[in-house]
Amino acid sequence: HAEVYTEVADGQLCLCFSHNGQGITEAQFQQYIYKKEATGLKNIINRLKVVNGTITFEQEKNWYHTIVRIPL
Repeated sequence: HAEVYTEVADGQLCLCFSHNGQGITEAQFQQYIYKKEATGLKNIINRLKVVNGTITFEQEKNWYHTIVRIPL
């Protein structure tokens, strides 16, 4: 099951992608971005830097959340 949620609040666009499949946590993300094979994650980070955006990863029970915030 997957859900996508968008919101504009406090001068920023928030995109939240949630699913109950296999995901990663913020700690795993911090490890992955230093691996040579993580070109997809590095590409996302570089594109977000251009617009001063951020990405975070959270786990809540069996749900994984990827949250992207972009200032407007």
